[in-house]
Amino acid sequence: MLDDINFEFEYGKSYAIVGTSGSGKTTLLKMLTGFYDGYEGNIRYDGVDLEKISDQSMFQNVSFIHQDCFIFDDTIEQNIKLFRECDTDEFEQVIKKSMLQKLIHDRGGFDVLCGENGIHFSGGEKQRISIARALLRKSPILLMDEATSALDNQTASDLECMLSEMQGITRISITHRLDESILSEYDEIVLLNNGKIEEHGTYHKLMEAKQRFYALSMLSRHNNDLLIEKGITSLVF
Repeated sequence: MLDDINFEFEYGKSYAIVGTSGSGKTTLLKMLTGFYDGYEGNIRYDGVDLEKISDQSMFQNVSFIHQDCFIFDDTIEQNIKLFRECDTDEFEQVIKKSMLQKLIHDRGGFDVLCGENGIHFSGGEKQRISIARALLRKSPILLMDEATSALDNQTASDLECMLSEMQGITRISITHRLDESILSEYDEIVLLNNGKIEEHGTYHKLMEAKQRFYALSMLSRHNNDLLIEKGITSLVF
């Protein structure tokens, strides 16, 4: 449950939502999509109350990438295009940005079937297909709930860098990865604790403050070091 949230996400900027499990991260993103009703206060897009915005308008302007991506039993191409026509060059650019070239090459092309719920693909591969789908839609607002959680640190970092370079997109992303290489790409980090915003600012500003975000980062770094010693390459917090 969220409590006394008062925050403005600015157009064209990127925001990382962090916090321990149960802090309200996913609830916040669902609130922004109109998933819940009966709440107190107001949620506004460009000054317009969310309750007055049609479902069609939300679909056109907001893409929501979930941790568990929905992949249907059709080709890779149609899972990205959703049976819509698009420019070939534009489609190829989306494939490149979502780092799907090698996957598509290794699997034998765009016409390979994904299987029911993407059974033929790993979690990370499905997440990259889902990211490509969202990029092709060119929605001005991109919400991501652990959308790179199944990727290795390097691939996740590369994708974050790519997204940070895109213009005209407001990106709000839940992440458990507290790596400097990833979080420093965001314009602002918002730390939730018990349903409230406890801290917000850039990565370096929050680290210099040495409060809860700093403590979580140090704990995550320590745990990652221990896992690396044991041959495990990454940990999400």
